[in-house]
Amino acid sequence: MWSPGLDNDRLPLPRIPVVYERYQKLRYRPSRVLYYLGCGLRELVPGAFYRNRRRRLLGAAETYDEEVSSRLQYYVKHREPIPLADEAVAIGRLKQRGHASVYYHDLKQYLRYYEPHLRVAFRFGDVIDVAPFPEIVKSRPVSRAEGHGEPGIDNANSLLLKLEKNRHFNFIKDPHRFAEKRKRVVFRCVGAQPHRVRFLERYCDHPLCDVGQIGRSADPRWRVPFLGIGDQIRNQFVLNIEGYDVATSLKWAMSSNSLCLMTRPKYETWFLEGTLEAGRHYVELREDYEDLEEKVEYYSRHVEEAEAIIEQAHAHVRRFQEPAREELLCLLVLDRYFRLTGQLPEGE
Repeated sequence: MWSPGLDNDRLPLPRIPVVYERYQKLRYRPSRVLYYLGCGLRELVPGAFYRNRRRRLLGAAETYDEEVSSRLQYYVKHREPIPLADEAVAIGRLKQRGHASVYYHDLKQYLRYYEPHLRVAFRFGDVIDVAPFPEIVKSRPVSRAEGHGEPGIDNANSLLLKLEKNRHFNFIKDPHRFAEKRKRVVFRCVGAQPHRVRFLERYCDHPLCDVGQIGRSADPRWRVPFLGIGDQIRNQFVLNIEGYDVATSLKWAMSSNSLCLMTRPKYETWFLEGTLEAGRHYVELREDYEDLEEKVEYYSRHVEEAEAIIEQAHAHVRRFQEPAREELLCLLVLDRYFRLTGQLPEGE
């Protein structure tokens, strides 16, 4: 009998495979329809409205609290004037780029607060290197300065902005307590990056794990049924393995009542993955994952320690759940970029 990955008595509702899988895909997922509807409505508002709003917002926030100041300094590390790249595009000439439409809409959401002649350098997609000139990106390698990165990495030219947010910034409310969940590690992926393959080769058939690949391109050796977020959080441990850049699942996993397992982050986004502390926000695993079983056994027995880490993970998540502060920070990142490149005078 078909099963989505849980024992049949875990949910009382009848499971019609197609209907159930569709429901699980939509549950806990932000609506793409509402996202694009909001993008379309913003296009109807005159630019002058946003520019006046920007002046009011930044003028009323001349003194920033510690949270805003520290995050702004982390997102934009340059303090001295920086060159404007030849690749920079005038805001008024910015065009949508096919599959990167979500990046375009997220960037344009805040660029519309500025004059059309101002120019901005940016790169869409999963960025894992640092350009020789300052640019706006979604992701970047973690700097050695944060104590995590590779030696010699200077990521100052990568200015972080909240891009692809409808997919990445998905926080949930978990109705299950850690102690009530199954002692199991859950992980689902689509990509076949070498580090993910190495993990699957080692743990795909492990009795403590419910892990594997999904989708048409899944390797038959590791193909498993789709498992929605609602079913994944019935397990005590959610494994987060970085893909091309960050682990997309990390945001909803840290807002759940499951314990996040992962290796030390190599890439970071607006979510400040580079500031996460092992043993405080998540349980760190070795790069070869050989200590996974040991960590699972330890925290399944030491529930109070697991719940203390989960609470700190929730505290980190709450930093990104105030819409007004998020909007202000996005504007401040762009404002600092335009001033550092000499396109807006200081003190304006």
